[in-house]
Amino acid sequence: MKALVICTLGCSLLLLGCSSDEQESKSTAGNDATEKTSWEEIQQLYQKAKSASDDVPENVVDWVKEDIQRNGTWEYRVVTLQRETDKELERELSRLGKDRWECFWIERHENKLRLALKRPAKSYLQAVPVKDLMKLIPKGE
Repeated sequence: MKALVICTLGCSLLLLGCSSDEQESKSTAGNDATEKTSWEEIQQLYQKAKSASDDVPENVVDWVKEDIQRNGTWEYRVVTLQRETDKELERELSRLGKDRWECFWIERHENKLRLALKRPAKSYLQAVPVKDLMKLIPKGE
């Protein structure tokens, strides 16, 4: 259900093809304070992404489209370590785990260990409740 809602929101934003200023005026056109609050929250998340030096588009609407497409995808990383003791390996896995990396494969390669890791791709809009995102979809367009 969540994926369907996100796809619907993404398609609506794609079909709109409007600037962030146009989107803001459409989302705040009514007297519904919740819609305004939701759009303001999305704009704040956009600014947070820009401040974090993430590669973000010029406007909020394009950023929302990209963030929705990233939802549910993975980042991968491969780490090669010198053959280590169990304790050293545990420490390294714990260190990587603090950055949300999950080890899903370990293989021996000569006298080294090769770790394959994954984590969910960063999505700022996961923090916005789906019901709030749905309110941003223009009605009747």
